[in-house]
Amino acid sequence: MDFPDTARVASVQVGRIAPLGPESVPSAFVKLPVTGPVHAATLGLAGDEQADLTVHGGPDKAVYLYPSEHYPLWLRDVPRHAQTLMAGAFGENITTSGLEEATVAIGDVFRIGTAEVQVTQPRQPCFKL
Repeated sequence: MDFPDTARVASVQVGRIAPLGPESVPSAFVKLPVTGPVHAATLGLAGDEQADLTVHGGPDKAVYLYPSEHYPLWLRDVPRHAQTLMAGAFGENITTSGLEEATVAIGDVFRIGTAEVQVTQPRQPCFKL
């Protein structure tokens, strides 16, 4: 199935493992925007890493999509974090528009560029959030 006509990729982000927070926990939670095409493979996007492969990564958690429609709600609920509430703030690799939970189901398959992406599971909150 092609990406629905109403859906768009708003941005793409990748991150490398680095110390995070006051305890310097190894993490690749911080994602930075990239421009242009990014190679997608079975285990994720080129340039992206996961620090704890027991709970992140692998073929069922290779790429994390998050709907941009949620960001205005977060800004309303926690305005003090407005400077950090931008694409990638939740560790997502791809920020979308038009692909919310009400219209996407586990098992759905989409083509994004030349990559075929299948929805495998909802995100499970990480303590790093």
